[in-house]
Amino acid sequence: MKNTKGFTLIEMLVVVAIVAILGSMALAGYSKYVQSARRADAMDILHEVMSKQLQYYTASSPNTYVTTLSTLGYSSDTVTSRDENYNVTAQVCDGDIRKCVILTATPVGSQADDDCGSFTYSSRQEEGVSGSLSVEQCWR
Repeated sequence: MKNTKGFTLIEMLVVVAIVAILGSMALAGYSKYVQSARRADAMDILHEVMSKQLQYYTASSPNTYVTTLSTLGYSSDTVTSRDENYNVTAQVCDGDIRKCVILTATPVGSQADDDCGSFTYSSRQEEGVSGSLSVEQCWR
């Protein structure tokens, strides 16, 4: 009987299957990591817009917030985050624009399926999310 060296086709297919499974697991984990890292983009833009809201509030008479973000110097009433992962809009909270405004950062593009969903931040410094994860998990 002849002693052959090398791998059989079955052995090669098993190795390829194992590598494919490990690769798909790594890719899924990496995608979640990237989404988590991009959440900082939402927090940055929310804090930036809220800072402008507070400046406007203190400078206006009578003191009031705005839902038209173009009033704050932005090119439109929807503000896009620096990395273009979120769009920010403003709404009245408690029915009185003089008392409270809430900003919402809605995820777009590849960030749209993030488990945190939309981020909210109010002039009362209340943080929120609309997705399946908690505020603590998303705003850290």
